[in-house]
Amino acid sequence: YVAGTQISKIQNQKLMATNTSGFRGVYLDKKTNRYRARLTFQGKIMSFGSYERFEDAVKARLRAEDEIFGKFLETQDSR
Repeated sequence: YVAGTQISKIQNQKLMATNTSGFRGVYLDKKTNRYRARLTFQGKIMSFGSYERFEDAVKARLRAEDEIFGKFLETQDSR
């Protein structure tokens, strides 16, 4: 654990058994019938928008991972 974050969980993310979309952090909002992208990091849930297309939500999630996890891992590598 570094700063309350388990590094191996960031690097080796697996789908949970309850995931129905097939991609971690992307789900179908049944109220709006749109795909939502979100990420939980250091106890904070961050939302990255809602999209009509599944592929767009996946892209948003991947961008968020690169930005948030990437910055965090870079700061840990430089120590």
